[in-house]
Amino acid sequence: MFFPHPPPFALKGAHPQTLGVARQLYQTGQAAEAAAMLQQLADSGVTSAEVYYNLGTVYQVLGDHASAIYYLRLAHALAPRDPDIQANLNIARSEIDAPPPRDDALQQVLRLVEANLSLDETALIALGLWLAFALLILITGALRRGVLRGLLRFVMLLVGIATLAAALVFGVRIYYELTEPPAVIVMPNVHPRPAIDGEANTRISLPPGSEVRVMQLEDGWARITLPGSQVQGWIPALALRPLSPFYNISI
Repeated sequence: MFFPHPPPFALKGAHPQTLGVARQLYQTGQAAEAAAMLQQLADSGVTSAEVYYNLGTVYQVLGDHASAIYYLRLAHALAPRDPDIQANLNIARSEIDAPPPRDDALQQVLRLVEANLSLDETALIALGLWLAFALLILITGALRRGVLRGLLRFVMLLVGIATLAAALVFGVRIYYELTEPPAVIVMPNVHPRPAIDGEANTRISLPPGSEVRVMQLEDGWARITLPGSQVQGWIPALALRPLSPFYNISI
């Protein structure tokens, strides 16, 4: 499997020494050793789109599609506009036989925002617009009647609308992160059950790498839904790797 656009270790920045050694291992055919080194870095608590990107890409080369999608999703959450991350994530997704999502209008908007802005960036934009709106209120209130005051009031209206829109988008994203945190299935051939003590639905099999949202946790089981589809059910919680930092405190 080739990654013509781009190869692993294409990004530059943090942890150059570790990435340099991992690059040498990868280039000499020791992809498993490179993955182990990068995995150790990720397990140490490092939060880096560069590390996640390279780790996910090497896992994809090794044929571990679930780990590839998991780490490329983490990289994408930190650097959503990076074309290299998006390209390799699309390749990894194409390698698994997961049911395709069918998003409704709201989910399509959220997916578009997530493809271009991280959660932190969304929050900063909403905060920046709110501060700009507050500043415009102060300036407009200090001015006497005139053309400039009328122009500022019009600008204030536009900024106010943008502030509400940004706050709404941020609020919806936080809501979904808290109530339906995303996760990746890492166990093979998972069959959702209609109930914890029910029979597995053998007609539906979710392969490793399937991206789901978790609606509930109970007694070692997770009730999941496949975004944009009718697929729901209970699966072992150990079959999941959470993508959201809110996973253990929100459901």
